[in-house]
Amino acid sequence: MAPVFPLIAIFILVFFSISLLIASRLSLRLAIFWLWAILGGLLAWVLILFSRDTFPTYIPLGNWRLEMFSVASPLMLSDPISWPFALALATLGLAVTLSDVVHTDGLEPVFWAGNMALTAFGMLAVLAGNPLTLALTWAVIDGLEIFLLLSRLQRSPDRGRVIAVFSARLMGIFFLLVAEIMVQAQGGQLVFDQIPKSASTFLLLASGLRLGVIPLHAPFWKEASVRRGLGLITRVVPVTSSAIMIVRTATVGVPAAQAPYLLVFIAIAALYGGFSWINAKDELEGRPHWLFGVASLSLVAALGGDWRGSLNWSMVLILLGSVLFLYSTPSPYLRLLPILGVLLSSAAPLFFSDPEKPIYGWRLSYWTLFLMVAHALLLVGYLRLTFRSRTIVSSIEPWMWVVYGIGLLLLVFSYGVFLWWWGETGNLIRVKIGFLQVISWLCVSGLTALILTWQRRRSRLFENIGKRLRPAFSFTWMYPIFWTLYRGLERITWIVSLILEGEGGVLWAFLLLTLILSLVAQC
Repeated sequence: MAPVFPLIAIFILVFFSISLLIASRLSLRLAIFWLWAILGGLLAWVLILFSRDTFPTYIPLGNWRLEMFSVASPLMLSDPISWPFALALATLGLAVTLSDVVHTDGLEPVFWAGNMALTAFGMLAVLAGNPLTLALTWAVIDGLEIFLLLSRLQRSPDRGRVIAVFSARLMGIFFLLVAEIMVQAQGGQLVFDQIPKSASTFLLLASGLRLGVIPLHAPFWKEASVRRGLGLITRVVPVTSSAIMIVRTATVGVPAAQAPYLLVFIAIAALYGGFSWINAKDELEGRPHWLFGVASLSLVAALGGDWRGSLNWSMVLILLGSVLFLYSTPSPYLRLLPILGVLLSSAAPLFFSDPEKPIYGWRLSYWTLFLMVAHALLLVGYLRLTFRSRTIVSSIEPWMWVVYGIGLLLLVFSYGVFLWWWGETGNLIRVKIGFLQVISWLCVSGLTALILTWQRRRSRLFENIGKRLRPAFSFTWMYPIFWTLYRGLERITWIVSLILEGEGGVLWAFLLLTLILSLVAQC
């Protein structure tokens, strides 16, 4: 029964999301909608919490009879890899709704409905068992996000950036389908618990384009309260639905000839994320850089074939990062939670690393030293933003503090549940702390202390390095490329339409039809 719990949780979130949209037309108090959203999120979280299964379980989603296209029907996969991601998404959705209690300005029931809908389809993405299921879910997530964004954005430049961002994600779906075609050409069928090594590079490329941070862009949501709530969901759900594919690819690794070249690029990207994160004026501005930096460390572990370490970095990215992003109201007691998040993030190299490749999924080398520096930069930025000054809100009642604190605590608690339960799944996963792992942790801790001391002296070194790396890794150069492709397709479509609508349009149509039929006959 446990493997079916995630599917029930998805149906619950969709039901509550639709009911919120319908009820939003009624003249009810905002608190009623908020309580209804909490109820749906809590039910889904409890179901996911107790759905852990130690063995892979397939759940078919019907028979679509697509044999003539050599495409398998949609399939869900419940296993020890998908469970942590589903738990992280359920926790994040519930934590966001709970934390909204301290900043209700500008909030509407449609935001909580969007939160639950994106969380539901994010769960479906992490539970996808084959490319068709994942591609359809990615497309639905993009459609939901585009609808939410374009319904709020009025300026043409903002709408243009939306098109550029989602063009990169569309390329991710394209490379996912390329991986499926490659496996079919070899006479197989791609399922995500048996990924062939020949398809791993394309799957990593698809996941990288779908991480939601390429190209990096300014926030679409302008209101701070919305950026912390629904804005966080719209950023993290695409990242989560792609990060699981990185972890699954890490179970087989990438071809040895390609790994060193990819490692160089990703190590530089991790450094850029660290330098940009440490210079961010607040956590909302620096959020894309945190996602970029930690996702790079997860990718590095995946390149080395360390899927345990890659999974742990993904949980750090989603759960521990969200603690800081939701920490908006100063409190000496609640500040302990992001501090705990820093401590757990610093100890990430100690958890579930491969004993044969103990340092970020690799043996000790020059590039692992660069990765240690990137890790230390991310920790220093996390600490600096934890202790930055925040606006004191005096209108918060005591019960609101309690609910808000529960939302933040839930994120740290779920990370602890992940470490405890996931580490007890039998012989599949073994936790061993070796000598090199301890050395790497000590090095990262020492670098963190050194960088923190250096930054307190107001050195502009890190800011200057971040500025020099930004032109390449901000990926703003991708916008003209996408716009050129878009304008080219628009021009071709206009020319074809002009020809077919002219006086000789019927003759041209017959000519094209004859050419197509002749090509089909030759095949």
